[in-house]
Amino acid sequence: MKAQDYTVAHFNLMADLAIRLSSKSVQLLEHSYNHEAFGSWWFICKSSGQQFRIVFDGKDYLLRIQISAGKHWKDIASHQARESDSVEMATYIIEALKKYRVEMHG
Repeated sequence: MKAQDYTVAHFNLMADLAIRLSSKSVQLLEHSYNHEAFGSWWFICKSSGQQFRIVFDGKDYLLRIQISAGKHWKDIASHQARESDSVEMATYIIEALKKYRVEMHG
């Protein structure tokens, strides 16, 4: 695979994630990708009026869900991803956001 192929694969993954998440009323607001950091990326999304940051560590394949805490972000969940699988990631993100809302709002 050529270097530019990884970037194309990333944006295909993000497009699929955006579609899957939007079908569950999760809106993507901001995104960053770094090919040179093992393909790590993050995005900020909004669900039920609350902002979350989803962070993917490309070196360790660790997906973290964070909630906005003023100027900082607080981890609320993490998941060891098997690969860059949009179905697995979207499912985990949606379930983590649902669980967080239930824990915070009863």
